[in-house]
Amino acid sequence: MITKPLISLALAAVVGLFLALGAAASPGFTVKNTLKSDVDVYIFYGEEAYCGAHEKHERIRAGKTRTYGCSGDGETKCKIALFVDGNEICQSAHNACSKSMIVMKNRARVIVRQGNKKEKFLCQFR
Repeated sequence: MITKPLISLALAAVVGLFLALGAAASPGFTVKNTLKSDVDVYIFYGEEAYCGAHEKHERIRAGKTRTYGCSGDGETKCKIALFVDGNEICQSAHNACSKSMIVMKNRARVIVRQGNKKEKFLCQFR
């Protein structure tokens, strides 16, 4: 008699735990491309220390905005690299992954804009 309610309670707890972990396991970020060129986004695993190989590669067409998720435990941040015409843009000074990867916090936004004579492309982080 007591066994059935305990099993139901245990199952509910396990399902709740999986739902909570699933929600926290997908940090995400948004990239808005205001350029007339496409922007290539390379996404690296959130916990990776070196970033030897990207986890995903996506292309954002000119004038489009895309939102992405990346792997991790929900505590880590996404690491990305942005390219236009094969050239890396908007490098970070954080030296993430032993390179100049951009570290994106959960729900962060980056807007890629046309630059000036000094810098061809500018990135605004929010």
